[in-house]
Amino acid sequence: MGSPQSRRVPYDTSEPESLGGVLSKLFALRGLGRPQAQRQLQELWQRAAGPELDSQTRVLHLKNGVLHVAVSNSALLGELAAFRKTELLQALAADTASIRVRDLKFKLRGTLSQ
Repeated sequence: MGSPQSRRVPYDTSEPESLGGVLSKLFALRGLGRPQAQRQLQELWQRAAGPELDSQTRVLHLKNGVLHVAVSNSALLGELAAFRKTELLQALAADTASIRVRDLKFKLRGTLSQ
């Protein structure tokens, strides 16, 4: 038999979680929010990078404030990492989107297909 202390409160006395909180967790667990989040990241990158860079790159994901971007060729990878990173970070920071990017990582990917 249980101890006297465990019988005093036979039910959970904590506050119930809001429906919005429960749904947010459910969507996150099921991955339902990912397409919209990915679309927002891509739009943010398109505004910061411009059409020329956007056509040669693709947003992979955002993790811990670091935006990972696929790049089509090694020459562009070198240019972005060495010369354009600061400019792109400033453009991302100036954007009014609620997404905050603190760093960029570029990865060489020969093909940028989805």
